[in-house]
Amino acid sequence: MSIRIPVSSNAEIGVCRRAVKQLAREIGFNDMALNELDVVTMELATNLAVHKTIKGEIILAEISNHLGRGIEIAALDQGPGIRDVKRALKDHYSTNGSMGCGLGAVQRQMD
Repeated sequence: MSIRIPVSSNAEIGVCRRAVKQLAREIGFNDMALNELDVVTMELATNLAVHKTIKGEIILAEISNHLGRGIEIAALDQGPGIRDVKRALKDHYSTNGSMGCGLGAVQRQMD
């Protein structure tokens, strides 16, 4: 099962956050995991909205493997991409004047 949520503005960020929380609850994630998923989803959806991506979307999918059940979160768009991914993953790097901690937070929270 996967859920696709188009993201073109800040208005869809809340939709993404509610969807990941609902999916996580259905799977049985604890409150700490719910909070981590919320932060990650908010950061990824915010990036899509702030950078005015072309056909941006968040995709949530339930996954299952030898470690158990989980959630895969993907942020996709058809924009020009991130010029320097390694640099963008470091805290305090921003191309739009933000704090520049979003992608670093995503990387720290997810496995």
